[in-house]
Amino acid sequence: MIERVDEISRPAAPQPPHREYGRSVPVPIQPDRRRARSAPATLPGGGGWLRIALAVGCMLTTLSVWPDDVREPAGLFRAVALVALTVAVVARPGGHAPLVMMFLVLAVRVATGGEVLDAQLVELVVLLPLVNNLAALAAVVPVRSSVQWVSLLPTGMRWAGTTCATVFGLLIAHLLGW
Repeated sequence: MIERVDEISRPAAPQPPHREYGRSVPVPIQPDRRRARSAPATLPGGGGWLRIALAVGCMLTTLSVWPDDVREPAGLFRAVALVALTVAVVARPGGHAPLVMMFLVLAVRVATGGEVLDAQLVELVVLLPLVNNLAALAAVVPVRSSVQWVSLLPTGMRWAGTTCATVFGLLIAHLLGW
């Protein structure tokens, strides 16, 4: 009868003199301070909150250029178009509605005239990029998902930087009389 051989006998490889073959040496476990940090804060239902923030941003943008003459046909048409675009942006932030809303708001701003640099223009400089960034985030983040605050930081910093630079540029242009 043939016996089965599970182990093949081989000569042991020479080991360094400071280590004994087959003997385990206990290694003290050092706590990793990088892993000791707490978990990043999450926003439960973050996709839904992004949609709510987008709706608020769209409403503020709409109210910024809301026509004074709503009872006249032209004012009523602008008001209905602004409200319809606000609903369209919130319903489908990944579509073309945010871009159309930005163009419509700027067209209303140019058509109504007024001062070259006033509070309404500064509001639009702040709100239009905000609506654009929130629409981009709401388009890719599912409604029922949790979002970590850390993941929103780069977009928030980009929005704040571009907004501050634009407002600063507008103020310099106004002071220089351009």
